[in-house]
Amino acid sequence: MDAFDIVTGEELAPVRPNSYQKQKDWRISAGNASVTILLSCEVDIKGICKLRLLNNMWETLKKRLDNTSTSIGRTLILHKFRASHLAKDETINTYFTRLIDYRRQLIRTPEVISDQTFNAHLFITIPKDFEITTKIFQHQNTAPTLQKIMDAIRSDEEEAALTEIADTFTRSALYS
Repeated sequence: MDAFDIVTGEELAPVRPNSYQKQKDWRISAGNASVTILLSCEVDIKGICKLRLLNNMWETLKKRLDNTSTSIGRTLILHKFRASHLAKDETINTYFTRLIDYRRQLIRTPEVISDQTFNAHLFITIPKDFEITTKIFQHQNTAPTLQKIMDAIRSDEEEAALTEIADTFTRSALYS
């Protein structure tokens, strides 16, 4: 919509008396941006509808939703990271994606999650099914890369799934 500068307040409405078309174009862009913001919001945030200025809507959304802009918001993200565990029916990939998302949110903040912290959290929270893989990495002289750890654990998960399928097939064949 080319309205980001209008939303952030960097582009103000034209005020020259002979700029009717520019004023009209600006109002249309601002209106479209306003409607887009409102339609994109969840019900509990729709209170911003009461704000008349687009810039005020934008600033209110930033304060409410940009958790990394406040110390408490960053602390909550860090707490979510530390409290994360692989859920019962969750795949390793989904778990990794969630952890990486928390880490991404905290990049360039005082609460940044280092490779060491990330790896340690993985080693602590990965289920016992992957214990052999994690033990191998823990006893290496050089710290493995995060990608190497995740690839090895993904491979273990795939192998376990294939083994389970083979075991089920074997049991079914023996039963027959």
